[in-house]
Order: sequence, then structure tokens, then C-alpha cells
Amino acid sequence: MTFDRVSVGGAPNVCGVTTSGEAYCWGRNVFGELGDGSTQDHPAPTLVTGGRSFGAVAVGKDYFACGLTTSGAAYCWGRNEFGQLGNGTFANSSTPTAVSGGLSFVAIVTGFYHACGLTATGDAYCWGNNSLGQLGNGGSGLSPQPVLVTGGHTFTALSAAGGQHTCGLSADGVLRCWGLNTFGQLGVGPIGPEQCPGAAACSKTPVAVTGGLLFSSVSAGGWHTCALTTTGVLYCWGDNEYGELGDGSAVNRSQPVKVAGQP
Repeated sequence: MTFDRVSVGGAPNVCGVTTSGEAYCWGRNVFGELGDGSTQDHPAPTLVTGGRSFGAVAVGKDYFACGLTTSGAAYCWGRNEFGQLGNGTFANSSTPTAVSGGLSFVAIVTGFYHACGLTATGDAYCWGNNSLGQLGNGGSGLSPQPVLVTGGHTFTALSAAGGQHTCGLSADGVLRCWGLNTFGQLGVGPIGPEQCPGAAACSKTPVAVTGGLLFSSVSAGGWHTCALTTTGVLYCWGDNEYGELGDGSAVNRSQPVKVAGQP
């Protein structure tokens, strides 16, 4: 087999899509996150069941995965405690189950316990855990089916990458993020805990990254975010305990800082 793309989650499993559109997964399989109809671990690629042709796959941080078929239909499999499979239930599934709503997506991303899809018209829908505002719909109740991200924004790209926050990039280069902000990973400066009582600082709706920068791509990690500006300069913000922001320090940043060594 020849792989065209691959996704690695926070849990010990991996999924990839071949050039012929087949999805394969391997690694741990305790919740059925390999999508082969079993809960048996596989040290080598195993075919995701269903005979569908996939164009993309995204592995969540906590034992689930989602795939996007070449026709734009979203399917998810694995752990479903918070409704992160998006099929209207909370039952785990070892085979791909269709995301509810009949929506057609051009991109799909997965976070810790949530996932989001992007439509061809630029609407973002999210589903799963929402205790920290990671669905971006202004609420905090989890949703086992897609809900529209509020604000009327039109996005061209999304990123969640296993974290508890999500970022969306608009065609005009404005970057907006929502969800957990304990380490400043939303890039908007300090946010008080009033939006997430008893939990942590967060935003339940998309908020624009500060600084007036315009971006062309974004990658939202577990506790930090990095984005490339339209002029090719890389900025990062959020958790910096191990120097992951690349600014030469180990200080957390709640606003974008330039990665060191650039003009």
C-alpha cells in the first residue's frame, strides 16, 4: 500500500489514507479506535471497515478518529463518552458511524474529546465535549451531533490537533480561536474564569487573535498554538514550559510572539 496522508493522535494509535482512498489504522484499540470492527490491538495497519473511499482522516487525542470520504461525508469511530463521534449517541463504536445531520464537509479536525468539520461555504460545525467552550456555539453543554460555531464567520481552515481549543482561519487572514485558554493558547490575552465557572479560563465563542496579524495557516496544539503570517513569519503563543513557543524563553505567552531567528 502507498499512503497519501497520515494522522497521529495523543493516544497510541495512528491512521492513514492510501492513494486509492482506503483508510488503515494501527496501534492500541481498546475502544475500537482502529475502526476494523474489533477491540484488538494491531501492530500493523488494519483496514477500516465499510469499503468507503476516504480523502482525509484525523485521529483524536483520546481514542477516537474521524474520516472524511471523497464525497464529503464524515464518519467517526472509537470512544464516544462525550458524543465525539457525532452520531447522536454516546455509545462507543468499533466501526465507522456517520456524523449526524447529513452535512457535507471539505475538512475535518479532531481535538481531545471533540471534533469539527468545515463546509464548502466556510461554516464550521463542532460536536462532542463542550465543558470549556470548545464547540464555539456559546454554550457549555456537550453535543453528540454537529452544532454551528457562532458568530457568522466564514472559515477557510480549522485546527484542533488534540487539544481543548479550536482555531479557525478566515480568507482575509484573521485568526479566531475558542475553548480553553488556561495558558493563553487562544492568543487574545488573559481571559477570566467567569465563562467557565469552577473550571478554567476559556471562551465559548470565537475571539480574534490579538496583534493585528494576518495569517495563512495555523496549527493548534494541546496547550499552545502556532500560525504563519501571510508574509511568512511564524508566531506562537500559549504554554511555554519547555520552550515550545520558540521565542528563546520558557515563559507562557497569551499573545503571539515571534519564533526566534527570523528576520
